[in-house]
Amino acid sequence: MRVVFPQVYKLFLLLALIPSASQALAGGLLVGVPVSMTEVIQAAADKFSEENSSSVRLSAAASSTLAQQALAGAPFDVVITADDLTMDKIAAAGLIAAGSRRRIIGNRLALIVPRAVVNNHAATITSLRDLLSPRIRRIAIAEKTVPAGHYGRALLAKHEILEPLRTKLVSATHVRAVLALVSSGAVDAGFVYVTDVPIARSKVAIAYTSDDSDSEPIHYEAAALSRSPNLSTASAFINHLTSPSNLKLFELRGFRRL
Repeated sequence: MRVVFPQVYKLFLLLALIPSASQALAGGLLVGVPVSMTEVIQAAADKFSEENSSSVRLSAAASSTLAQQALAGAPFDVVITADDLTMDKIAAAGLIAAGSRRRIIGNRLALIVPRAVVNNHAATITSLRDLLSPRIRRIAIAEKTVPAGHYGRALLAKHEILEPLRTKLVSATHVRAVLALVSSGAVDAGFVYVTDVPIARSKVAIAYTSDDSDSEPIHYEAAALSRSPNLSTASAFINHLTSPSNLKLFELRGFRRL
């Protein structure tokens, strides 16, 4: 049984971000970023800081958590999500600065297996239906409220194997948690983004990669929050993310240009 204390939870979220609030008032940016983009957004943020003499601090979490934090009053200047539905929730609350919302880059799902057993598993996983094999007992996937979890379940549903696999699914808080489970061998397979794989390339292998024909379009969106005291800088940062040089950076990290 899960017990939730909404007001205490909101307070916890806000307190966790208080140090960043003082930074925002000093002119720096606080950017909420999905864990799947931590490294590439950090690289883009470092470049932005060098070119604009403006500090940028990242707060990484699952997109659903970022939305909860924004709705609870967290002092983000910019929020990035791994889907449009999560950004829609922030927009519905009237929190997005007019004209600031923008799609920035795309991605693909990857089904990964532990490299330690790659000779046993990857050879037999040539399609998603191979997950039905009794040898595959535990499959890690992000929680259904997280974009990666939604994308993964939608992919399984499209191949008509979601229901038969439900008892095998192991929910994780986000894709990096899935990556950790597969890397450690705690599960037999898991769904992450293609761009997560290089972080643990020595411990995992890709058995299957989604394509446009069998997966919902995966794209990331960025928006400035209307309550930001640094709206002009926040807008400049979003423009920076979609500049040709940064789009090239995204592509080098495995993301897909829209």
